[in-house]
Amino acid sequence: MTATFPSLQNLSLSSVVSLLKPLGYKPLLRHFAYCNTSTASSVYNYILRAAPFLVDIAHMCQYYKSATLTDVFFPILIKKGLLQISSDNVDNIIKRFGEEQEFLNISSLTHLKVTYIDVGSSLHILYFLRRLSNLTFLDAGCSVDDDMLAVLGINCPHLEVLDVREGIVNSVTNTGLSYLSFCKKLRRVLFSMFPDQYSCRLDKISFSGDGVAFLLLALPKLEQFMCSEYLLRDALNYMCKIICQERTLSVKCLFLDHPEVAVDRLFANILPLLCPEIEVLTLCVTPGKEGIVGQCVTSLTKLKILVLSIAAEYSCIKYEFSAYGFRLVYLQIVAQLIGSKDILLLSKLCPNLKTLGLKMASFGFESLIDYNSGVSLFPSVERLELQQNISVRLFKLLNICMKNLKELYCAGAMIRDLEKAIHVIVDRGGWKKTAILVLPVLEEVSLTMAKRLANILPNIECLSLSLSQIEEDEMKLYLMQSKQTVSLIHQDLISPPSNSGVFASSLWTDELKKNKKVS
Repeated sequence: MTATFPSLQNLSLSSVVSLLKPLGYKPLLRHFAYCNTSTASSVYNYILRAAPFLVDIAHMCQYYKSATLTDVFFPILIKKGLLQISSDNVDNIIKRFGEEQEFLNISSLTHLKVTYIDVGSSLHILYFLRRLSNLTFLDAGCSVDDDMLAVLGINCPHLEVLDVREGIVNSVTNTGLSYLSFCKKLRRVLFSMFPDQYSCRLDKISFSGDGVAFLLLALPKLEQFMCSEYLLRDALNYMCKIICQERTLSVKCLFLDHPEVAVDRLFANILPLLCPEIEVLTLCVTPGKEGIVGQCVTSLTKLKILVLSIAAEYSCIKYEFSAYGFRLVYLQIVAQLIGSKDILLLSKLCPNLKTLGLKMASFGFESLIDYNSGVSLFPSVERLELQQNISVRLFKLLNICMKNLKELYCAGAMIRDLEKAIHVIVDRGGWKKTAILVLPVLEEVSLTMAKRLANILPNIECLSLSLSQIEEDEMKLYLMQSKQTVSLIHQDLISPPSNSGVFASSLWTDELKKNKKVS
């Protein structure tokens, strides 16, 4: 085997991928076919040292969709501590575990993802979970009930992240939450935001606000708890009645932007008292309550990331940004519309902002700022995300006057006369520092413009734009031949700020990137 793979340990991941792409996984299967029971251990131990990217290769081959590939990579994945189980490989894993559990050290498994398996297989998964004493991360996209939480609470004391947003959790009750409270190292517990008390669906969540309150109080390291907002509201109100002011929570992240859970004066007073450590906060604001929100946010002295959902026109002066804007590094505003005076005020009051997001319900924007005047807007912002109905005036103003912009994400935006706007932006010196440029999905640009962007923007590395299929193929060929430093990437493969980091819809990919350990 050493002679077969003499230099795997010196290859980069990109080199491995380029080698595997034309071959698929068949060569790997051939090499594994030579392994018998007596030599398998030494073979696997060699490969673990020689190819630190085998976990990445396994996922590129989508082993979890194939019983055969699961057999090939199973010992490596267990040794590396990562495993993904789906309906396609669950029977194979259960059978193998049943036959070899005396020889398999599955306690080394720290990261597990379970997706789309039937109720019958869920029982076997519970037996599997009982053996995972070192589990730190679980993403369960299957049926989740009190039994599963009890197994985790009793057998998985090192669990840090539980993500069940994709799972069916209507069978979880306060009893299940009480068992989960035994996992004292939990940092993130993520339930689905739906269904909730405002839903007409029958499969409503079975746990309550006081159950959530118990869990929040029982977990000393909990930084983020996600569930339907009405439950969080009820939990905070409940805790405010039963605990003294000296007792606070370690929670750093709360999502409270459901329109039915808008901030009122009582809630605004409770939040800073109970959760002084909050760094990430999303809020829904009703007209007339802007000042209350401003007072609440001002009291959160560690706040860095703020999302405001506003059911009206945005007015910067009402939110008291002068008292806390300097703390923010991330700001997203969802509103009916926003004026140029408010854009100018935000730029001045948030001097340390790195990421700005705007989502508008209206195209209205009266541009009172002349981008020919040389004014600089949001000089510290490096990432801009625009969604929904963005006025072409606002689009041009921001992209011309934001001189330090390195990443632009507007795949979900509607921008009229897009190509004309791009001409103006480029001619006026916009996007000089931009490396990632993601343009609207629903509006095509010409092949000529695509080539111009690749050639004229000095720092561009990644382009994502809509072309016809013929032009897209031609553009890829052009970049391959003439501009190899620029990649043409589909919008779905690029995560905007509103769906990355703490806002990511799935944590599994990030966990794979972190877990680069060589056993």
